[in-house]
Amino acid sequence: MKIIKHILYTLAFISIALIAIYLYTKGVLTTLISDKLTIRDEFYLHIKKEAGFTFYIIVIVLFVPILEEALYRLGLKFSINGVAALCLGISYSVYLFFQPSDINWKNPYVLITFWSAFIFTFFLYQFLLKKHQSFVINFYKRNTNLIILVSIISFAYSHITLYGQQDLINNLFLSPLILLPYVIAGALFSFLRIKFGFWYGVLGHIFWNSLVFYLSNY
Repeated sequence: MKIIKHILYTLAFISIALIAIYLYTKGVLTTLISDKLTIRDEFYLHIKKEAGFTFYIIVIVLFVPILEEALYRLGLKFSINGVAALCLGISYSVYLFFQPSDINWKNPYVLITFWSAFIFTFFLYQFLLKKHQSFVINFYKRNTNLIILVSIISFAYSHITLYGQQDLINNLFLSPLILLPYVIAGALFSFLRIKFGFWYGVLGHIFWNSLVFYLSNY
């Protein structure tokens, strides 16, 4: 019964928040700055075109939530793997601001290089964290709120390039307005992860993406 209660609580919590954010996005955000936004989602459109609609749904609704929860929320409670994943997530968010705009993600060699570097960086962080484990543990004890805040902001800004690198400076200026829904989502998923556990955050994220996908396509 406790698990069912937590699941229902998670779904209700996410539903209420998503309705509020949807109204904000369609109302306030669209009214104020719609002419300044440049939506850029070629990567997902490429998946949809090349791999088919079903695989596209699996990526958006299942793969992305699990990956993002691992990168930005697993490390909210201390473990070497969790902290290594969080460091990787923060690094990835920073990388997005500097990646070349002409990267050809359709090139398999580019994908292999990217994921190889991604995995290598994780193990590098893991090695460094093990070497300085006592310092990291003490840092976590003293700066829990800071770690949560950095996680939320990193998660939010990992979505800034969806609005077009060609307008990145303009979007950075507008980012507090643009990324408010992602900040709220990150805070909600962080709460679920800390309060109930990692997989409740994943469940909430999957449910969130499912609703967003439905609202965006139907």
